[in-house]
Amino acid sequence: GHRPDEGSRLIAALKFFVSEVSRLGDSGLPRATRALRGWEVCHPSLQRLPLPLEVLGGVIGFCLHHGLREMALRFWLCFHAYLRPGEGEDLIVGSLVPPVASSHSAQTFWALLLHPLELCRPGKTGNYDETVLLDVDPWCCTLLTQLVAGRAPDERLWSHSYCQFSSVFRQALTHLQLCFMGLCLYCLRHGGASFDLRTRRRSLEEVKKRGRWRADSSLRRYAKESRLQAETAKIPAAALAFGVGVLELLPELMLGDLRRLPNLP
Repeated sequence: GHRPDEGSRLIAALKFFVSEVSRLGDSGLPRATRALRGWEVCHPSLQRLPLPLEVLGGVIGFCLHHGLREMALRFWLCFHAYLRPGEGEDLIVGSLVPPVASSHSAQTFWALLLHPLELCRPGKTGNYDETVLLDVDPWCCTLLTQLVAGRAPDERLWSHSYCQFSSVFRQALTHLQLCFMGLCLYCLRHGGASFDLRTRRRSLEEVKKRGRWRADSSLRRYAKESRLQAETAKIPAAALAFGVGVLELLPELMLGDLRRLPNLP
């Protein structure tokens, strides 16, 4: 009755703690590996679903109603930069690279520098110095400038903890009556990639590069345009209207003018 990903973790743990059965050890686990492949064919692992943009708007609106503008910015950043939850948590002030005065258009945007070589902590795929351009909403430049102003480059970017961030996410979904959708923080990454593909904002190759995926098979687990549309259709009418209302006024709301912030449903 268990899912195959639990079996995969079990085999990985055995290979980690028992060197004899590791890939480079004297003994392997050929039958267990074959059994795991068959298990995955019969019972595919559950995959995370993309978070619709309208849900993002609702979560951001919930944060703004509670005076959590920095947290709202983090949700926006995780969605549009396809950040893994751990990547968003590990950001430091120096991770945000401001634009420079240049005629080159690519340098007019802020950028995220992930897994800098100086910290000696590679990303999930083993790479250092991965870059994501924040080229979607020009209004965010003011917020990013305010966020890093007068701070040391090695200082942690966010003033709140991961536990607080995760707790507010759950509270927002509960208040908007969206818990039935089974969303988690990782769904922000799925949602950003699927949204860019569905709206034709980026090509498949651009999404692959932005998401820092090595293989096309990895990208296919995230790029689910049809599933994104199906998930959007599940959103209750009140939560959908609230999310859309927040998105329509997002620049002015995020810049501090909350007079037109829609009421929470």
